[in-house]
Amino acid sequence: MDEIEGKLLNINASSFLKKLDVLKINHHQVEQKDKIFVFGASLFRLRDEDGRYFLTYKGPVKFLGGLKSREEIEFEISDPWKAQKILLILGVNVSNPKIREKRVKKFKVGKTKCDLVFRESLEPYLEIEGAVKDIKETCSTLMIDFNKLVPFHPKDV
Repeated sequence: MDEIEGKLLNINASSFLKKLDVLKINHHQVEQKDKIFVFGASLFRLRDEDGRYFLTYKGPVKFLGGLKSREEIEFEISDPWKAQKILLILGVNVSNPKIREKRVKKFKVGKTKCDLVFRESLEPYLEIEGAVKDIKETCSTLMIDFNKLVPFHPKDV
């Protein structure tokens, strides 16, 4: 399934959280630690999210207007070490993964999944994921200019 997402950078988190409260949009917080293994133009990600583990395949990036699109397959796993060993057997270099730790406020608006992301030494940013039409509707609901969304955080390129 293709993932389509855009990011709004340098967001004022406290004002944004107040806006969610006014709009009566519930959110919950998770802690995430990712190990990212680049594999050609694709990548694999092992994620620890509050003690639950997920393996994700992300295909090559395509651009859809100002948004990022890529194939994504994700499923929960019970043993991240075994998953990493399988990646090694498949030829993925697992010796030097990118490590990314973040605190995330997760919420939904209509049909979109949204994450307010906090990472060390970065300003908070918002990720909105869904169909383009739904992302535009979410931007309207949240009073965000759709044209200010970017496909990547500059620190992740």
